[in-house]
Amino acid sequence: MKAAVFNFSLPHGFQIAPRGTETITIGNNTYGCDKYYLPDQNVDGICESPKTFWFTASAPVPVKVQPAGGDVFFELVDWG
Repeated sequence: MKAAVFNFSLPHGFQIAPRGTETITIGNNTYGCDKYYLPDQNVDGICESPKTFWFTASAPVPVKVQPAGGDVFFELVDWG
């Protein structure tokens, strides 16, 4: 799977790191995703807890988001 190019403009100087590619199936849809990790950060007094994101060029928002420290996932149900 070829990685797409995503340009991120994150507030407060937060940095996000690529973590490879992964195929994600949600419901009846399968997405070839690029996986990114947002580490625990504190910039200018603004805190952001760690999260993992899965992005695909075929959806305008992350397909899946996992906050750190748990088995909780937020998954795209539908869009369009």
